[in-house]
Amino acid sequence: MLNKSRIAKAIQYSLLCGSMAVVQAGWAQEAQDDLLEDEAEEEIEKVVITGSRIRSQEFSSASPIQVIDGDISRELGLFDAAELLQTTSQSSGLQIDNTFGGYVLDNGPGASTIGFRGLGAARTLVLINGRRVAPAGVGGAPTSPDLNLIPTVMVQRIENLFDGASTVYGSDAVAGVANVILRKDVEGFEVQASYTDPKGDGAEESVLSLMWGQSSDNGYIAIGGEYYDREPQTIGQNPFIKGCNEVHYETPDGQILSEYRGLGPIDYIDSCKLATTNRLIIPGGNPFGNIWRTNGTSNLGIPNFSDTTVPTGWDIYSPDWYPGDSNGDGILDNSFIDSDGDGQVDVNLQDPFYNFDKTDYAQSGHFVSPLKRFSVFANGEYNLMDDNDTTLFFETLYARRSSDVFNSGSQFFEWIPTTNPLNPCGDFGVDCYGSAINDLGFFWGPTEVRPVMYIRGDREYNNVDVYQYRAVAGATGNIGGLDDFGEGNWYYEASFSYSASNGKNV
Repeated sequence: MLNKSRIAKAIQYSLLCGSMAVVQAGWAQEAQDDLLEDEAEEEIEKVVITGSRIRSQEFSSASPIQVIDGDISRELGLFDAAELLQTTSQSSGLQIDNTFGGYVLDNGPGASTIGFRGLGAARTLVLINGRRVAPAGVGGAPTSPDLNLIPTVMVQRIENLFDGASTVYGSDAVAGVANVILRKDVEGFEVQASYTDPKGDGAEESVLSLMWGQSSDNGYIAIGGEYYDREPQTIGQNPFIKGCNEVHYETPDGQILSEYRGLGPIDYIDSCKLATTNRLIIPGGNPFGNIWRTNGTSNLGIPNFSDTTVPTGWDIYSPDWYPGDSNGDGILDNSFIDSDGDGQVDVNLQDPFYNFDKTDYAQSGHFVSPLKRFSVFANGEYNLMDDNDTTLFFETLYARRSSDVFNSGSQFFEWIPTTNPLNPCGDFGVDCYGSAINDLGFFWGPTEVRPVMYIRGDREYNNVDVYQYRAVAGATGNIGGLDDFGEGNWYYEASFSYSASNGKNV
């Protein structure tokens, strides 16, 4: 009886373990079925990736997309769409931003554009929610959208495609595509504000953004507004450039010389590149070439003009000319003019009278131009909940920017004929060749000259005002009748877009 009882208990115990194993196996099978179902649902949900009209997942593309998150960028202090794009490593080459106030640009002063892979802004397409943004600007033929007009507070992310996409979008996408995706997840009111005070004086930035949104099972609506104000920063206020463009020399032994050594020894060391003014060009075979205005004095015999150097070897023709080393490499490569014997050239070309960049007027020019921007944006979607999942959508934009750019001075290179009484080498002047070396018997005779100077008020001020309207409306949905054709998943999108911009540049 004892053995039979043990056998019965063993049988009962084995049956219990078997039933538990069946239950566990059932649970495992159910969990696996749920996981497969979730994966199937994830695979069904597809999105349209920038650079393709085909619904596919992001990393299934042969050209992966770089995604810039708008929230993270704002937390890092980037409140400008131009900054978001131009700080990417693929934005190589020249990027037009607020430091190009004194240049002739396609979109005019104060504009900001993006160009990928060094191919320029005209070959980089900018989209908002996958749809084109029209150019805006002044001063010629604007070719690209102005990034200053995009309200950054509405940016959810930016998708950058750095491969050419001309087969999808056309020749303006040869360098790539920047697709700005706007936010859809706004619930209630949001207020954002920031203030940036960079190193040095000026260039402070203030941003105030307001947003309201509401979403439901059928769709969403979001409205946002942004005010951006950037103060100017002059060249003199910027601590990095130190008020001028610097020059550096490297000697044959690798020594770096950070002072100006181009036109002879001066009484102090300076690293500023020479931006010449109050200079006179004498053409032809004259040994001087450039002479400098010295009111009331002359070391050449040309009234009110002097020089610093003459070609190497000419020091034998005048006791005031000495052989010298202009770049500090130990080789005599020039002849300096030192009429007073103090060991320095007679004209200090780092004096603001000759180096325009060191004048107070040049220092007041804008390194960072002022910018005021106001923009309002609204977008939304509504799903009709029909069999084809038809969704209606719209976008509206109004943006305006004002930029007052000051670029201090433009050079003037006008030929002055010999008949002009102010020409020192003309019919009423002196023989500019023979005046300095009469003992050689050289005579040049009257000649036209070319003064080099900066004219104040010549194309220095640009008052720019640009505004843009944009409206988009359309519908998208599935085409159920084609589910059995090909691989299925057919859909359509139809939209109407209207955009207009206007600008004034004084």
